[in-house]
Amino acid sequence: MDELNVLMREVGLDPTGDVDPDVDRKAAVFALTERLTGVRVTEKLLADAEYRTGEVPEEPAEEW
Repeated sequence: MDELNVLMREVGLDPTGDVDPDVDRKAAVFALTERLTGVRVTEKLLADAEYRTGEVPEEPAEEW
């Protein structure tokens, strides 16, 4: 867990959840993603990617 905290700090994120108003959080999350996966997140990658979505209901599902 310490290694993740180090990476988060390197990209400008605070592992405690405190938000720095001077940090672009979206850019920081993409930078963290690149460091964790080794995959460069580019505009082309995002434009050409296939996305799958799902809906999470606010209420729990009924028992089976």
